[in-house]
Amino acid sequence: MIKTITLLLLTIILVTLGTALFHLVRKKDNPEKMVKTLTLRIAISLGLFVIIFLGLATGLIEPHGIGG
Repeated sequence: MIKTITLLLLTIILVTLGTALFHLVRKKDNPEKMVKTLTLRIAISLGLFVIIFLGLATGLIEPHGIGG
C-alpha cells in the first residue's frame, strides 16, 4: 500500500513538473500558473518525504543494505 502511494505521488510530481515546463515555454505572458504549479510540486514532494519518513519510523518500509 505504501509503495503504491509513493509511486502515485512520484507520478504526480512528474506531471506537475511537466505542466510547469509547459507554462514556461508556451504561456510566457502568465507566469503565475507556473509558480502555482511549482509550489504544488514542492508541497507534494514534502508530503512524500513525510510519508516515507513515517513509513520508516513505523516499520512499514524496511531499509535493506547493499549486498546484505
